[in-house]
Amino acid sequence: MELKHFWNIIRQRWWVVALVFALALAYAGFNYLKTPTNYGASVELVVRQITSTGETGATLPLTLTTSATYVYTYDSYYRYYSSEYLVDDFDEIVKGRTFANTVSDTLASAVRKSDSRYQQGYTLDGDHIYSTIGASRIHRIMTLVATTDKPQQSLNLVLAAADTLVQKGGSFLGDGIHDDVGFQIIDYPKGIDDVKNDRSKKLTSAVIIVLLALIIGLALAFLLEYLDDRVRDVGDAQRVTDLPVIGRVPNKGTLP
Repeated sequence: MELKHFWNIIRQRWWVVALVFALALAYAGFNYLKTPTNYGASVELVVRQITSTGETGATLPLTLTTSATYVYTYDSYYRYYSSEYLVDDFDEIVKGRTFANTVSDTLASAVRKSDSRYQQGYTLDGDHIYSTIGASRIHRIMTLVATTDKPQQSLNLVLAAADTLVQKGGSFLGDGIHDDVGFQIIDYPKGIDDVKNDRSKKLTSAVIIVLLALIIGLALAFLLEYLDDRVRDVGDAQRVTDLPVIGRVPNKGTLP
């Protein structure tokens, strides 16, 4: 087919493309305006195993000396290696209701003490905190993310979650290994300016919906043209009959 023929199809079926495009535009605009903006704040922590004395490393000496021979015990290596498995456990722990209730207590205590890192007046109970905190990991580095519809709440929640892990992280694994887990904050938001929103994602989604609607509208127009077996012009007649056209009858009212 020639490009001119494609253009003629679009011109004849323009209303299909326009209808699909308009519906998608209205839907995308409604979603963008009515869907609440979410705000996310994040904290990065390093997870490690520690000894019962509170120091990293092994309880036993790393090397044993007999004459001039040194024997490496691998204690430090295994603690470093097992720390990565601890991060896997805490990826799920921070999503639980028990952790959410503890974070609520930590947040209330910090606001009550007027901790300068926190936004005053923004506290939540465990039921509202539940499902707002997520986590991801890269080796021993754990990233906590709190997402709510208010930047102040997101900031407070992620700080409280990090403080909860630093102060009470081992307690979520049971008494047997309470003293073997340590968390250290390596990056945290310093204020509201460090809290990110999802407006750009919402806008991107809206644009994608509109573009897909345009493509679908064009595809539907060509599909309707393919299914339409009527003969409307000279070109259609030649394609259907594979014969030359020697004349045609004009529409009513077009004769001189």
